[in-house]
Amino acid sequence: MYLIFPFNFLAFTKGIELPEDEFDFIARRAICAVFRYQDLCDYTYTEAYASSLGIVLEKLILKLLMQPEFNTPEPVISFLTKFSKKIQFTDDINSYVRIFHADPRLPPVVYNYRDLEKDNPVKNF
Repeated sequence: MYLIFPFNFLAFTKGIELPEDEFDFIARRAICAVFRYQDLCDYTYTEAYASSLGIVLEKLILKLLMQPEFNTPEPVISFLTKFSKKIQFTDDINSYVRIFHADPRLPPVVYNYRDLEKDNPVKNF
């Protein structure tokens, strides 16, 4: 599965329970995906992209940073919590996952964030 952009992580935020070690790995990869693009402040965001970034911040990154072993300062947690909520403009987000071991000619699996509770493409991965 390609986990390159923040929106690639949406499928891990709803409709799936991850064991602690897998959650830790996914959340750390989400942090890498966010910081990989150092032009975050210069990027013109669409409503869906900004919303997906907010969801990933709230459901993965913040959840990881709030663990006691990270000792994240309260002002950082407070800022990220408010910021992640304010940029979640919509939950009507179409995204996709691409399974890396599948035939590369196959199209990616497209899903809507609203439907992840009942039909999450990562569950069968």
